[in-house]
Amino acid sequence: MLYFLYGADTFRSRAKLREIRAALLQKTGGALVTMLSGQECSGPRLEELCQSASLFDPKHIIICENVLEDGLSGKEAQEALACSDRSKHVVLLWEGEVSPALAKDVTALATKAQHFTALTGARLRGWVENAAISRGVRLASGEADQLARRYGGDLWGIANTIELRALGMPYDEENTAAQADRFSFPNAFFARRTHAAWIALEELRAEGVGEEEIFWRFVRQLTNALLLKRLSGRFSLAEAAEKSNLHPFAAKKTLEAISGIEEKELCRWTEYCIALWQETRVTERAILAGLERLVFSLCAPARSC
Repeated sequence: MLYFLYGADTFRSRAKLREIRAALLQKTGGALVTMLSGQECSGPRLEELCQSASLFDPKHIIICENVLEDGLSGKEAQEALACSDRSKHVVLLWEGEVSPALAKDVTALATKAQHFTALTGARLRGWVENAAISRGVRLASGEADQLARRYGGDLWGIANTIELRALGMPYDEENTAAQADRFSFPNAFFARRTHAAWIALEELRAEGVGEEEIFWRFVRQLTNALLLKRLSGRFSLAEAAEKSNLHPFAAKKTLEAISGIEEKELCRWTEYCIALWQETRVTERAILAGLERLVFSLCAPARSC
């Protein structure tokens, strides 16, 4: 059995992948799950998994991500995936954009295929409104249209903004330029470029981004970095991205940014931010002053957490 999910809208296709996987695991009462991505996948390897049989894992869920025209050529993919039709196991094939010809050929082999095109117009606005409702966020009149204009079909960006709203962060359309550069501060910080991190922090403040928004953006990226650091030691990139609910590209860039940082250092920074937030709730201390102190601490020797 083959499920084929593909298209430019990777946010909705990711959500569908998680939905199908959860439903299959519930239906089978637990099944062996194998994840393959890119160069990890080969035709013989996929065929071997499709044809495998065991007394202890009667159902096998094989999740393949970004393997078409990356790990497998079009011909190899068709030959390998053809065996899924004769297998009792389930293959979940997740891709971004693929060539129309290859998509047509693989769709012909699939039990079910779904193409996720980018949402526009009324469909995009409806998705924004439903996403806000699901997170308990009440949008002001016209705010759904503002988010749609700001991000276009980038549902990852919209979902992130709604998540910030759910955490109590305001939406300000004037912060669009600063939002586009939202990674400049954490990237400089993770690279231990003290001066660049401080400049990025000051630029965000000069552009009118609120202190708490700057803080929570950084905390979100810091906690994602810590989670990915822990997952990367036990799982592949695709699995770590799936478990952390991050886009694979964002997960890859985050891991690259923290490649030279130990987990204990990420832990120490996270604990500092928690303590800083608690302190600013009961004192008049400015939260940005606390972040600046953290930036300048990059020059000091690391301590264990």
